[in-house]
Amino acid sequence: KGSPEQEIQALYKNFENMEARNQAGIEPLQKYLDAVERANDFSELNAAIAQAVLELGNAANGLIPGIPVTDPQDSSRKVLQLMTQVPGLMKSDYEDPDSAAYKEYRDGLVEQLIAVGESSEEAKRHADGIMAIEKNLAENIEEQDDSGKIKIQQHYTLEMLDEMMPQAKLSQLMTAIGLKSDVKMLVFDDKQFAAYAKWFTEENLELFKAIEKMALLTGYSGFLSDGLAEK
Repeated sequence: KGSPEQEIQALYKNFENMEARNQAGIEPLQKYLDAVERANDFSELNAAIAQAVLELGNAANGLIPGIPVTDPQDSSRKVLQLMTQVPGLMKSDYEDPDSAAYKEYRDGLVEQLIAVGESSEEAKRHADGIMAIEKNLAENIEEQDDSGKIKIQQHYTLEMLDEMMPQAKLSQLMTAIGLKSDVKMLVFDDKQFAAYAKWFTEENLELFKAIEKMALLTGYSGFLSDGLAEK
């Protein structure tokens, strides 16, 4: 095994070598998937994600990824824009599990989870959990203000994240991937973010492990085999 720099270079150098990619299959991601699978609590999951982020890049963070943006309150400063799970369906689609849209989307989740090593039973259970999270997020989108007033976005700190999601210990993850302890963060929708935060419990650890494994696959599938690149 080489250094993190050598490993990510090897992954990217394989991009144009389709024969090598097809031969390797999921192997380039296997050690990261295994580290996620071994996690017995959020601290261990955070450590696994941090390793993947430091060696592969920010796309390896499937729990609460973030991108640097200009602070709307101070254009001379950068803040971190946090992301949540993005509902893949319209709100109404989650109300009808028998609809074609619901079934097709769920089947896609199951297929991805099987591709990262889950059994069919596990994949279906976790797909249902992901659908439940997304349904909840779709139900908690903040209503637009018709008054024309510009809403001042709230800054979040690592301490605030730990208060909102004490079991997730997100400050561990954020500092492990290199963020400063005084980093300021924003979210797109405070109401939706608060709803997402409530899912971060030890009871849902296996579900978030599944989400992280999917993030590794979707974030780097373009560097893998033909079949995986289509996931």
